[in-house]
Amino acid sequence: MLGVEDPVERARIVVDGIEGGKYVEDAMKRPLPPPDMDAL
Repeated sequence: MLGVEDPVERARIVVDGIEGGKYVEDAMKRPLPPPDMDAL
C-alpha cells in the first residue's frame, strides 16, 4: 500500500489519525506533547 518492501522499514511505519483531529493538531506542536491515548 505504501510502496515499502523492506520488512524492517515497514515495521517502523505508523499510520493513524484523522485529518483535522487532535492527533494531527498535536503533531504540529513543538515541543511535541506526549500522546493523548484517549484521542488516538
